[in-house]
Amino acid sequence: MSFIIARLLFGFAVILAAINPFPNESFAQLGTPLGANHPELSWYQFETEHFVIIYHDGLDSIAHRAAPVAEETYRVVTTNLQTPVAGKTKIYISDNDEIKNAFAFSDDHIFLWLRGILDDLPHAIRSSGSSKWLRTVITHEFTHIVIAHATKSWTDLIAGFDNVPRWFNEGMARYMEPDGWTDDLDVALRVATISDHLNFDPEDYLGGVLLYEGGQSLVRYIAYAYGDSSLVRILKHRGGLGLYDFNSAVQHVTKHSLAEIYAEWHKYLTVYYATAYGQHDETKDVGRRIHPGLDIVEAARLEPDGKQIAIVGKEDPETPRGIYVMRNDTTEAEEVFSQPGIEPYLSWSIDGRSLFFSKMRFGSHADLEYDLYKLNVESGDITRLTTDGRYEYPESAHRTDQLVVVHTNQGGAELELLSGAGQRLKSLTHFNDTHVQLYSPRWSPNDSTIACGIFRADGERDIALIDVQSGVIQYLSEGSINDRYPVWSPKGDTLIFVSHATGIPNLYRTIPSIPSPRAISDIASDIQPWDWPRDKDSLLVSSFDSKNEVSLYWYPASHEVQRNTPTPTREKYGAWRNMHWPLVTRPEDSIPGTPTSRTSDYNSLTHITPLFVLPIVGSDRDRSGDGGTRFGLTAAFADPMGKHAVGLFLDWGTASNRFGYDVSYLNEQLGFGIFGEYGDLLSFAGVIDNNSYYERTNRWSLGITKAFPAPDDLAKLHLVSLGFAHRALEPWNSSEFDSTPTLLKPIAATLNEATISYLFTSRDFVTSLSAIHADKAFKSDLTYTRYRFFGDLEFPLGDRAELAFVGRAIAQTGDMLPQEFVGFSPYDFFQGGFSIIADRSSDRMRGIRRYDYGNRLVIFSPELREPDFLVSSLVPLLGAFHPMLIEFFDLGSVWYGEAPTNQTNVETTPLAKTHWLKSYGIELRAGADNIFEVSFGVGWELTHAAKPDFYFRVVGGI
Repeated sequence: MSFIIARLLFGFAVILAAINPFPNESFAQLGTPLGANHPELSWYQFETEHFVIIYHDGLDSIAHRAAPVAEETYRVVTTNLQTPVAGKTKIYISDNDEIKNAFAFSDDHIFLWLRGILDDLPHAIRSSGSSKWLRTVITHEFTHIVIAHATKSWTDLIAGFDNVPRWFNEGMARYMEPDGWTDDLDVALRVATISDHLNFDPEDYLGGVLLYEGGQSLVRYIAYAYGDSSLVRILKHRGGLGLYDFNSAVQHVTKHSLAEIYAEWHKYLTVYYATAYGQHDETKDVGRRIHPGLDIVEAARLEPDGKQIAIVGKEDPETPRGIYVMRNDTTEAEEVFSQPGIEPYLSWSIDGRSLFFSKMRFGSHADLEYDLYKLNVESGDITRLTTDGRYEYPESAHRTDQLVVVHTNQGGAELELLSGAGQRLKSLTHFNDTHVQLYSPRWSPNDSTIACGIFRADGERDIALIDVQSGVIQYLSEGSINDRYPVWSPKGDTLIFVSHATGIPNLYRTIPSIPSPRAISDIASDIQPWDWPRDKDSLLVSSFDSKNEVSLYWYPASHEVQRNTPTPTREKYGAWRNMHWPLVTRPEDSIPGTPTSRTSDYNSLTHITPLFVLPIVGSDRDRSGDGGTRFGLTAAFADPMGKHAVGLFLDWGTASNRFGYDVSYLNEQLGFGIFGEYGDLLSFAGVIDNNSYYERTNRWSLGITKAFPAPDDLAKLHLVSLGFAHRALEPWNSSEFDSTPTLLKPIAATLNEATISYLFTSRDFVTSLSAIHADKAFKSDLTYTRYRFFGDLEFPLGDRAELAFVGRAIAQTGDMLPQEFVGFSPYDFFQGGFSIIADRSSDRMRGIRRYDYGNRLVIFSPELREPDFLVSSLVPLLGAFHPMLIEFFDLGSVWYGEAPTNQTNVETTPLAKTHWLKSYGIELRAGADNIFEVSFGVGWELTHAAKPDFYFRVVGGI
């Protein structure tokens, strides 16, 4: 696959990283992050005055509901920000993947999944207030579009990037949402402020949440201190050369630096939350802490006989989510199962031998969906119970082998009964409303009633009681519109639930037959109930102790709350919470209809737009070897669904006086990828025997790729590629090699090559195998086969560090092309020349600078990898690529296992007599997994008085 296509795929990977709703859980997405390029889907579109609404089969009614909401949003956002948007914004709507997110791509388009608002998570750390998802999410995402328009500079014609920091972008979008600041947003900000971790570090457990809620708070503070108009002026300010600079804009508008504003905002939050915090309890002062050995407890359930506790949690904020089991509260928890996509909720089977849980997986059409699993606690074996079920929150009955689950469809939810083997029995609810969502169902002890949290169509969060036989529903709200997470008492006569009645989530106790909620906790941070055991009057609860610590406790169920009259805080310290824009998006039933065009089929080809256009520079040579410079442009184009991707390259050399060009195309709409390329290029191709080598290449290629996801593990992916390529090679500066031995002198050749490659990725292991074969029967000048192997196996070591074993091997049979030798090179990137399109990279032993040739190559490297905290803190851009400090030991060798058929004079060596080179050293490495890596380091050959070898490497792919 060509350099340009690889970089296009890298661009899509960057998009995925930006929108991933699970920041600490990486998984391989197929094709594009949108899940929209599936051949089984038909897409349609219609237009309004300012939007193009695009949707797939089955979403016609939702798309037409979205149209007036979008037009209402346009009126509100563009008026508030005083920035009209040129052209029509595309809004894509999909229910194909159960992704709980939405995103805006620069100023071009919006993509909405129908699970687009995380209306409920443990501890209520993310919420859309009382507005339903359509009104809220379009307002939020269109604010990003308008901000991108408002901050555009002429440099965006080259490559569009966010011109404002992400906290400001997300904070402005949250501030524009119709609900204003709601109490259930305070948890993350309150805990982070009190634990003195009020920053937007995405590596923290609450880091992603604070980008939104901390960002919203800081934006609201700026509006309070300097007025709403200051936010508009910050977006519109331009500096020298018409360029936009956020920090300069803030300084110009407010007359204060961003650091000064942040410090004042920090003081306001500290006073506001500390005053309230000091008037409430902390969970550790009332309950008894359990010590499972985990920093983060996201869910916990007590085994039916009370002897074990199952936990969904994390050992630290950065580790993957796992399922753990501990012997009640006497020992540390042991991990039973860990994979990306586990939902933070679980339930024990009746016999206490298994756990039911929901996990995201790739479904029948490679779409992302939640299905149910059963985990054997003793063996760790898992069994998938459903396929394409879209089931979450499984809860096992107490007396029968049945499960109640939440089934999601088009953003709405229903309760369904399943057998213990996952077979559907019946629906318990029939809301048939995309505005209704359900959470955390619980069977009563006699299995006659199910209590669950419900986000009602009217925007109230309530506790619903559903009679299992009749389906009759009773609501328990009294004095609050924000009640969640019910837990039954052992006798079934009492319910414990969480309410935000006082603005802070706390526990309430009520008798369902006579609703009379009574507070039993007054915790300053938050508290979440999980179980009420039969043999004690205590609740199993979890609670935030700090920004990066959620702990497990036993909390007395009979605790009495003695509330004193709170000491008021001066109004100014909380005034930012009450700020609002002049216009607010009206409720759906108050928005007038909007004219729309006739619905038509969607044509993805007509929506191909530029991703970037970048200037490039490289080195050049004329025939005699005099140097020059190559100047050019590279560009990438794609449609928002990723069905089509086009790469273009054009350059010209000042010494060679030759143009070079390349065009590549990738089609991803048939369930597999088809790629093609054609180009005529002149470029630096490497260093041979200390001479810089330039080559003209006329090439074309065709191929297909097919991804095969593992049926139950998001982190595992198999990728197979088949292709055929033509290359006509012409050594450009061959006169510089006239004195070179025959073995190394580049030659002209026409090569027709068949290729096959296989890639496997998982969380801890990556391997690839490939073979390329040229044959005179294909009208090639040479016949050869080259095999390549790569493997990287990782073992976690303590907190964040890992031990890795990396190996690569090359074996070539048949002829040997001199300029594409197998062997070690002493040269690094940028040495001898530079070309962005040179997709051949030479192998090199770190710490050793000399040539070594053969047709067999092996390198084996144990590496100790640790996160870098020094350099990345000084260079924020580097920090975005997660730099690692690597201590390595290299063991490698090159030899001729057999003489190439066109070079019979070489000396062959049996494997047992090969000479092995050894080196060691340390390097700083950053990049994107399996896309590219950049490293700088120093190594020493393992010989007496070895000199240090400083190197700089850039490696594409694996």
